Amino acid sequence: MVPTLLVGVVLAVVVARAGLDDARALPRSPVPPSPLVLDAGLRVDPDAVPLQRAVAVRVIDGDTLVARLGGGEHSIRLFGLDAPEADERCAAEAAARLGSLVPAGATLLLHPGPRNSDGDRLLRYAFLPNGRSLDATLVAEGLALAWRRDGQLRDAIVALEGEARRARAGCLWAP
Repeated sequence: MVPTLLVGVVLAVVVARAGLDDARALPRSPVPPSPLVLDAGLRVDPDAVPLQRAVAVRVIDGDTLVARLGGGEHSIRLFGLDAPEADERCAAEAAARLGSLVPAGATLLLHPGPRNSDGDRLLRYAFLPNGRSLDATLVAEGLALAWRRDGQLRDAIVALEGEARRARAGCLWAP
């Protein structure tokens, strides 16, 4: 009787947690992951690849912003980069540059990486309406590191980081 009760309790907890996770789940991108190619101007062709429209609300730091999409406001973590944290060198510069690229009210175009979220933030590549990559821009300007684990633009953005290092660009690589 006790083992059966214990199994029942464990099963109930697992089912309840799964239900809570579904209720808190972030919205999936309506855009399917697809190959992305950056041109020499750090742009994708916004007419050649499916992108989701969003409106910038505010910048949180150098790799996170809040945007309105799908009927609500969501934190968006830029997928292709890793910006310095608040207490690290270049953090303020990265956040300021992201804010200058996408001030409140600016239109953003979003594309999913290989994963939807990292917990409470959506993971997305972000582009300006002309297709310019925010991820690639911040890395090329020496304000953030390239995300190296995965992603459609990983190799291109890693190469941009190498170029920025060699050129001693931005506050990350300046002497």
